[in-house]
Amino acid sequence: MDGASIEWEGEFNALVEDLVATLDKFKVGENEKKELLGKLGPMKPQIVEVKSQETGTPLPAKFKPAPPLNEGKTKAEKGGKEKSDKKKKGM
Repeated sequence: MDGASIEWEGEFNALVEDLVATLDKFKVGENEKKELLGKLGPMKPQIVEVKSQETGTPLPAKFKPAPPLNEGKTKAEKGGKEKSDKKKKGM
């Protein structure tokens, strides 16, 4: 199969669940969620190779997880604060 694929249907479903949870965490509106999932859903037959609810495809030996996200302010929010602090200090 060309392009990105997920071997098991269960993994695709888990991906969608994680995506929805992330969108909810960041308070993405319902219309935007529906739009995104509406684009992803029709691509499922092109992505899923095996119709099975199994999950847990072994990761490659060289796999390294991404570092955890910092909770709290984003870089933009921190940058905005630093800029205002510099202005206060006359920088």
